[in-house]
Parts: sequence; C-alpha cells; structure tokens
Amino acid sequence: MRTLCCDVGSGSVRVAIFEFIDYQLKSKPLAVSTRPLTIYNRKKDFYEQKSSEIWQAFCMAAIDCCKQMNQNQISLTIDSIGFTATCSLVIISDVDNRDSGQLSNDYDVIMWMDHRAFKEAELINQTGHHVLEQFGGTCSPEFSLSKLIWIHNNEPDRFRRTKAFMELPDWLSYRCSNQ
Repeated sequence: MRTLCCDVGSGSVRVAIFEFIDYQLKSKPLAVSTRPLTIYNRKKDFYEQKSSEIWQAFCMAAIDCCKQMNQNQISLTIDSIGFTATCSLVIISDVDNRDSGQLSNDYDVIMWMDHRAFKEAELINQTGHHVLEQFGGTCSPEFSLSKLIWIHNNEPDRFRRTKAFMELPDWLSYRCSNQ
C-alpha cells in the first residue's frame, strides 16, 4: 500500500510517499518534496496564513513527488492520503468557491502561535469547568475555542459569513476529498 503523507508546519508543507506492507513501513520514502509557506504578522500577537497558499504548496509538493516517482520508474499508485498539521484554525467563508478551484485570498488560517485570544482563554479558564481537564486543566489562546470566541466578539460580520471552522488537517482532508 502506498500512502501520500503531508505535514504542514509553520513554515513549510512537506509531502512524502511511503510504501507499507502489512501496515509496516517498507523502506525510506519513495519521493519527498517541501514547499515554503508565508507567515503573516499584521498585528501584535496575530499570526496568520492563507489557505489558498497552503493548498497550492500541498498541490505543488504532491505533483513534485509524483514526478519523482515517474522519473524513478516507480508505479504511481496511491492508496491513501494522510494529513498532519499544526493546531491552526481554518475559517471557511461564503466567498470560498471550491467548485471552481478558487479560494479566498483572505488571511483565513489563524496559526497555532497566534495569541490574540488571550483574554478569551482566561475567561474560559475562569469557568473551572471539568472539561478543561481534558486539555491539561487550562485553555490556551492557541486553542480553537478561544479563537472562535475572539472572532465572534471582535469580527461579528466575519463570524456570520463563515460556513464552517475546521482544524487545518481536517480542512485539508475536506478539501482533498471534496466532502
């Protein structure tokens, strides 16, 4: 079984193709490619990216891996695709047009290192709710919940226009499968 694996870090998208036999890694990667990403720091504590740039970087790295497979005369059969990424929140708004392949050019990914939701995280922590134990006892401004509350309170029009909020690896799977 061949798996195309994608890891989105803060500064790059890395794609590799691996071969597995009986769920065991057979060897080193059959192909590897990396594409850089831009981090936008438009305001203090705001760290954002663009989903359109992340998607483009993934596509280019995946195409590069496929070309490597072809150049090495390795059969280009991919049985599965897997994504991993930083804890970043993707905002899917009504201006996204997935059918035409066009994506918003908005700063629609709030990165893990973004701390704009510090006050919201503190408010969540003050509840003392037992669910916080699942997160080590406290909510961080890096968590999606505090970011969602920040968007609701500070960008209400954007919040209303949003179709969905997703973690970055979930959005990549959604975007890749069209489901």
